[in-house]
Amino acid sequence: LKIEQDHAEPATTIATDLTNIRAENDSWYALYTLYNSEAYVKAAAAAIEALTQIYCADLSMSESATLASAGTGSSDPADDLKVLNYDRTFTVYHPSPISMNGAAFMGTRLPKAPGSATWKYAQPAGQTPVNATATHTTNLVAKNVNFLQTTAGVAIMREGKMVGGEFIDVIRDLDYLKDDIQKSIFEALVSAGITVGKIPLTDAGIAIIEAVLRGCLLRGPSRCTG
Repeated sequence: LKIEQDHAEPATTIATDLTNIRAENDSWYALYTLYNSEAYVKAAAAAIEALTQIYCADLSMSESATLASAGTGSSDPADDLKVLNYDRTFTVYHPSPISMNGAAFMGTRLPKAPGSATWKYAQPAGQTPVNATATHTTNLVAKNVNFLQTTAGVAIMREGKMVGGEFIDVIRDLDYLKDDIQKSIFEALVSAGITVGKIPLTDAGIAIIEAVLRGCLLRGPSRCTG
């Protein structure tokens, strides 16, 4: 027996849906989807990669664990996504789709301040660990899939990575730093516009922007791991 979801991407594409959602409200950071077939997940991942958000996809396909990574995008959805080398999508494997491990995983980390926690070793409440064999574990880790596993008697998330191999917290922390820089420089420009008219293109004006950037970077290391 094996588990697989095989439905196609909807006629109204996920990219179109995301464009419409962002036109209404773009103040969100993480996308989470249900009923994740290979076609659906790959379409959502491709759409998110061009944005400033991140995407979590639960995978229940048995082959994510049972098949070794082919490294050619021909094994299963997890392996396909690894080959695509995306930085803004991460997958969470559990054979029971109803467990919604990915949602629980995000619930342990997104409320925390950027830079304050690694996504690896998270302990989602109320979740059942994957009963993975040594071979299954090797396959999942090789495909950069995250999964809840009992280690030394503790149920922890492994490995805290995006499908391309970068750690989730590094991407999130860099997003925080970029956002902080953009907002801080904008605030400096607006403030100068109100008080003196503008920040001049002089050494003194450049020093103002430099001070803003240095302030962001000084805040960054206390939070950011990247």
